[in-house]
Amino acid sequence: MSQFRYHPVIEGLKVNEDGTEIYLDGSLLPIKVHQLKHTIKPRRIVNIGLKQVTVIRLVCDCWHGLALTGEHAARRIDENKGDHYTNLYWGKKGMNKSSAAYTNIKRRKLSEEQFFDIEKRQKTELLKDIVKDYGITEMTFYRHKKKYYGAKEEEN
Repeated sequence: MSQFRYHPVIEGLKVNEDGTEIYLDGSLLPIKVHQLKHTIKPRRIVNIGLKQVTVIRLVCDCWHGLALTGEHAARRIDENKGDHYTNLYWGKKGMNKSSAAYTNIKRRKLSEEQFFDIEKRQKTELLKDIVKDYGITEMTFYRHKKKYYGAKEEEN
């Protein structure tokens, strides 16, 4: 038997722990599956009044509380484990596994030795592969180059 929780804002709306059953004022709401062109997995949505709301947002609202700010969206920890509340969290919009890799980079500086080593390797390798080895971004490399060695100046 699944557990239900009421939505903190919408009166009479209750959602079970994995979002398979959503009731509004005692009547079961139909869950629609909507496939976006740019996504692999379809998203499940529910119509509440004149608005479409995703099921994972409703589950996150009911089980984890409302989002802190408008910058947050409901996210899955593991895409393959479904919409159970234990697999959901509030994450910043635009964040995904590939972009989260760059948020963990702590170092933003290069030593002179590292800079020249990168420049040597750049003749035979792609810059994006080299900077991954150093734990920096391409922008860090270009900023270092501009700051210490200046932009290319045109001769008159």
